[in-house]
Amino acid sequence: MPDWGTIEKYFAGVGLLALLVFPIFSGIPLIGYLAQTAALMAVIYFSFRARYILLGIGAFGSIILASLVFGFSLILLGVWAGTVLTGIVFGRLLSSGISPGKAFLISILVSSLISFLLFWFEKDLIFHTLDEANRWIQNGLATGSGASSTEVAEMASLADSMIAQAKRLIPAMMALSGSFQLFFGWLCLVILLKGLGEFVPTFGDFIIWKMPDYYIFVFGAFLLARLVGTELIKIIADNFLLFIGFFYAVFGFSVFEFYLKKIRLSLFLRVLFYIGLVFLQLPGLILAALVGFFDSYFDFRKVRARIIG
Repeated sequence: MPDWGTIEKYFAGVGLLALLVFPIFSGIPLIGYLAQTAALMAVIYFSFRARYILLGIGAFGSIILASLVFGFSLILLGVWAGTVLTGIVFGRLLSSGISPGKAFLISILVSSLISFLLFWFEKDLIFHTLDEANRWIQNGLATGSGASSTEVAEMASLADSMIAQAKRLIPAMMALSGSFQLFFGWLCLVILLKGLGEFVPTFGDFIIWKMPDYYIFVFGAFLLARLVGTELIKIIADNFLLFIGFFYAVFGFSVFEFYLKKIRLSLFLRVLFYIGLVFLQLPGLILAALVGFFDSYFDFRKVRARIIG
């Protein structure tokens, strides 16, 4: 096993570098995402290990450096806050002894709030970008498609519908993107530290992940608002239902994995099962979300009893 004291010096140096430069690369597809994830890993680690000098240098240095390169903007501030502030909160909560599940939930709320504020202040720019994308698609269909006029009209109508839905649900999609990146960054950090023999708190075995039952009432309240509310309330409810529905789907996959392992299905057949769900696309996600929803109340796997003892 490598000596962690030696490796940590290199890890801290790479993490500090990633934290300093990630806002500069954030606009580049894939590279920006990887840089932001690496920076998030570093922030969580520095905060968790109380490496405040490195954290301060990286956090403040990154926003200053990016402002010198691009000029200060609310989008830059939002990207920076979504990585730095969320990672600090998550790391500090873990170091204080709060369970990873509760720490993750609180950090998701912080990340979602930052995403919403970024959307609210920059919604005109976001909508303009989506409109430009739709205009580009429409022009491409009109000039470069070999399909019939009827097929072009159908595809153009589908593009309009997709852009309209994206506009309606962009707050939830931005919040989910931040939540997924937080989880992915933490997962990478856990894998790295565990691989080096270091202690790190985890979320436990995936097959016993379960949504708390009281979220059913919150979900029901927003579903009722979706049915009887005004148009603004319906938009808010749609975003919340999409956001929490994604997590129900994740816990639904946990239920699937539990029972697939219980019947001792081979890894190959389990992979085929999940590929089938992926090919179902939206119906597959809805099925997983429904399973997670009902399991949160009925507790099919008796998770509460397993946790107690």
